[in-house]
Amino acid sequence: MLINFIIPRNDQNNFKTFLEPTLAKGGFGKVYQVMGSPGKNENIFIKYNAGIEALFKTELQDNDICVFLHEDIALIDPSFQAKIETVFNEKKDIGLLGVTGAVEFTQHGGWWMNTPDKLRGHILQGKENIMSTGESFHLIKGPIGYFDDLACIDGCFMATTGKVLREGVRFDTDTFKEGNDFYDIDFGFSVLERGYKIAVADIILLHKSSGIGSMAEPWKINKEKLIKKWTDKGLKLPITKNDFKLKQNVNNIIEIEI
Repeated sequence: MLINFIIPRNDQNNFKTFLEPTLAKGGFGKVYQVMGSPGKNENIFIKYNAGIEALFKTELQDNDICVFLHEDIALIDPSFQAKIETVFNEKKDIGLLGVTGAVEFTQHGGWWMNTPDKLRGHILQGKENIMSTGESFHLIKGPIGYFDDLACIDGCFMATTGKVLREGVRFDTDTFKEGNDFYDIDFGFSVLERGYKIAVADIILLHKSSGIGSMAEPWKINKEKLIKKWTDKGLKLPITKNDFKLKQNVNNIIEIEI
């Protein structure tokens, strides 16, 4: 089992300051920084898919782990590798893992726009002056621990398996041609659609960004595209994991007809 990383390249200074030093501490697999085409500004959907295709050119195994990660994240949990491997080793029905999220997706769009009882997880969030002071605060969104009842997670950190990717889960570049919003929600729904669960675990990360820019006009446009895509499939808001059919035989139970 290898843990591989796909990182959309935007700000090399962020990468050098936060993510690169913490990646160097672990014995991980491949790290793909997706640079984008010269002279173009591809959205995150395109960059993540390009990283997946690069990963498929290697000997990717079903139980290998692929982490989609913002470059301003620091993997500060000393048990990061052990925790993520434990989840995917012991919970074969998990198709997507994060650190914060919600048990339902509502008309409001933001997963965080929910009551505390429907939120899960925690993260260290950088303060405005983090580049000069290193200061952050502990952002607790809901209960902390392992939960697998989620409908959506925050996209700053998302982990899945080679098996899920081999089943065709991708970032939807046809629906979302512009903008960098709702890639996480849509990807999660695609995982649920294939019968897997979404989980969060107590993996502590430091995230520089405060999410400024969400709910701007591009965010609103992609929200409406997301809602239309999935309600056209027959789902009704609010959307929960129970709106999707759980995958059968996830524990290697094979039925043979004679």
